[in-house]
Amino acid sequence: MAKIWIVVADAAYARILECEQLRSDPIELEVMMNPAARQKEQDLRSSKPGRGFISSGEGRHQYSSEVDPRRHEADQFAQSVVTRLTQALEAKAFADLMLIASPSFLGLLRKHLTSQLSNCVKQEINKDLVRMDVKDIMAHLR
Repeated sequence: MAKIWIVVADAAYARILECEQLRSDPIELEVMMNPAARQKEQDLRSSKPGRGFISSGEGRHQYSSEVDPRRHEADQFAQSVVTRLTQALEAKAFADLMLIASPSFLGLLRKHLTSQLSNCVKQEINKDLVRMDVKDIMAHLR
């Protein structure tokens, strides 16, 4: 019988559950962690913004960073989760995929999904359930 993978994620953790059918009890296969999600924003920045001179006058100004470091780290983590799922799909580890993620992280996951993975997604839930018990997570799917 084809396996179902359930990914429950936010910017800090991704839990991968597996079951034969939604009525059966899943097992937790893997937990992926993003340690950068727990760091302070100043620790995520590589250095202070650069400084420049105003061409007309004596003033100086700072160059600002265009990319929010937290958003960048979350995006990188979403990419690593999708990479893991792609590898598993190529190994035929699952046939159907359920995604449960906080709204902002679900958007990042969608952005990185390949067409093959998108075709496997049978249900999406935009809620942050990553810290819930497996039984409570499954109640949202049934």
